[in-house]
Amino acid sequence: MIDTKPTYVAALSMFSKRISAFESIGGQNLLGFYTGTGALSIYNGDAALKSNYYPTVDMTSLPGTTTDHKTKSITADNLKYLNPYSWSGGISDQTFGSATMQYSLKNVTGSSLMARKSWFFLNGKIVALGSGISSQENLNTETIVENRQLIHPTNAFSVSGTTLSTGQTKTLSNVKWAYLNGSTQNESMGYVFPAATTVTSYKRVQSGDWKTLNTRNSPSPVSATYAGLRIPHGKAPQNKSYSYILLPGKSKQATEAYSKKMDVEIRANNLNQQAVFDKSQNLWIGNFLQPSSLNGYSAKTRGSMMVKKASGSEKIVISDPSMEQSKVTFLVPQQTGFKLKRKKS
Repeated sequence: MIDTKPTYVAALSMFSKRISAFESIGGQNLLGFYTGTGALSIYNGDAALKSNYYPTVDMTSLPGTTTDHKTKSITADNLKYLNPYSWSGGISDQTFGSATMQYSLKNVTGSSLMARKSWFFLNGKIVALGSGISSQENLNTETIVENRQLIHPTNAFSVSGTTLSTGQTKTLSNVKWAYLNGSTQNESMGYVFPAATTVTSYKRVQSGDWKTLNTRNSPSPVSATYAGLRIPHGKAPQNKSYSYILLPGKSKQATEAYSKKMDVEIRANNLNQQAVFDKSQNLWIGNFLQPSSLNGYSAKTRGSMMVKKASGSEKIVISDPSMEQSKVTFLVPQQTGFKLKRKKS
């Protein structure tokens, strides 16, 4: 899914029963396992995804992913790394939208790690929800909120108001916000945690070698400075969850203020439902992995729904992220004085 706003573009990579998490041909892309498992890339003009990004980012720690850092040897070209679950898709009205995915890494890295995720692309805000994070692996599991290359290493990175020096790693509890200064306002990033969260934060130099990504490359050790935020889930997690909000281009003051008074409500984040309500837009979006009810809306089938209310109108959009059902059925509260303006089958 691509979300284009005036000051940034967000690109989300997912995989499904039909789309491989990644591909590797001729000794290339040897560490691409997590690329399609929810990697979220923010392009805001700071060139963070250029230069020596790929060998130094740690390809098992891509922003947006939940990872136990497990990989395996690639034994042949064109192997498929498919999601065993069909729930992978989204909904959009061409202005706002959501992407959602239920997945397991069984066919990708061989790990038992699984999760249910949704991303909500709103007006200058990206809400990320995760639930059902479970694994039998005795491996440290974490969700990567940020792992961003700093083209200008002197740019300040602060968590709950505390600025990190290069080389520092801190695990902090009850974190509500963090902030990464960019060279311009558009290149800055705010991070807000709706529920106080324990995070591991760092500003450090990371090293790598282009040859680890592609056997055709000559050995070429490189390094770059990164700022990072990770939500730890521990070893063999069972039904863990997370929530965070990205605020591209916001000021530090606006980020801190937003953490104290948010205009987005998390309405559900469980095994069957993930939903938000954006009060500033009077916009409700819900992803239902199973038939159920929430906030007066009833999903009679699996599906996703957006409801945007305005003066004298209510726009409803529905979809089937699984692409397996012959129809999607939702019940909405009865309204008086409304007429159906348009219906698309």
